[in-house]
Amino acid sequence: MPIVFPDSGNAIFHGDMGFRGEIGHTTINFEGPKCACGNTGCLELYAGIPEVVSQAENSISLGMDSSLAGIGRIEWTDIVEQAKSGDSLSRKLIDKQCLYLSIGLVNLINLFDPHTIYLGHDIALAGSLATEALEAYLKDKTLSSKYKYVPVEISDFGESAPIMGSVALALDRLIS
Repeated sequence: MPIVFPDSGNAIFHGDMGFRGEIGHTTINFEGPKCACGNTGCLELYAGIPEVVSQAENSISLGMDSSLAGIGRIEWTDIVEQAKSGDSLSRKLIDKQCLYLSIGLVNLINLFDPHTIYLGHDIALAGSLATEALEAYLKDKTLSSKYKYVPVEISDFGESAPIMGSVALALDRLIS
């Protein structure tokens, strides 16, 4: 995810080795499970789409009542669709995902003081279910919460966000 600092002429932050914006590999639980990246308790292990799908499958196998039970192989789009239709389990899964994601975003907001948080790619499919939950979780947890509100919005790029981010990085390197 490219990070752009307006005070630096809208330059994209690259980082020394190019690992800018890897919020998914920030620790949210120092006693958590080992991640493939070598770290422990990474945000991705708690809020990543594969984890949410796994939780849905486990919940169904344990007999939880959900409209997801009639689906053979559950995918993220199924969870979002069922949540929008009012399925309690699907809504709880997205809410829990947003709780974990908010931990990482609080750190990001406290470090970089952004004007707005934009969600793209898969999480953007959840729309207002994600933005409203995240805004509620972020409301009182950030340093700036007493002074300003940091809105969470769906990026216009939606599912194309990773591609557009890659294009932005390539163009930035080409131009500079």
